[in-house]
Amino acid sequence: MTRGAARLRGCDPFDPKARRGVGYLPERLRLPAAMTLERFLRVHAALAGLRGGDVARAIEAVTETTGVRDRLHEPVDGLSKGLAQRAGFAQALLGK
Repeated sequence: MTRGAARLRGCDPFDPKARRGVGYLPERLRLPAAMTLERFLRVHAALAGLRGGDVARAIEAVTETTGVRDRLHEPVDGLSKGLAQRAGFAQALLGK
């Protein structure tokens, strides 16, 4: 095949509307130094368009799912490789 078109949710993938709600977890996740996991997730929740009580509910859900809930007050740059991957996965799950 030499021709075709990619569609994401029926839209052009470059359309911001098509990318809403799509999480991304890079293979080499770089976490910000000295930012707690909770702050990291709050920043990404805001970027995902979450507001108000939705932020706390989403963070509670993704940290429970990924098993990092008890690490919310730890700096993300101090997490082990496995926990950092879980933190990245939690971030990717945020949004609608």
